[in-house]
Amino acid sequence: MVELINKFRSDGSMKSKSEMDGEMKTLLHTYRRQNLLLHDRLFDIQNNILPQIERKDKIIEEQKETIKKLKEENKREVRRGWFFN
Repeated sequence: MVELINKFRSDGSMKSKSEMDGEMKTLLHTYRRQNLLLHDRLFDIQNNILPQIERKDKIIEEQKETIKKLKEENKREVRRGWFFN
């Protein structure tokens, strides 16, 4: 993390220890904030988005089964109707 802090000012003079410490604190604060935001996003994905996707997948599978049953019933009805007509 220390490598991310520039030890020299734009005019070429060296920064003081307190200036570098201040930049370090700012960098740590930014890192912690980004880390918290990422954890919040991960929590949201795990607890809100994934269950929605799983429910939708379950509904899709149920609909596929219903369609499959209806196709089988339709085939039987068509065969029965063709045979008796």
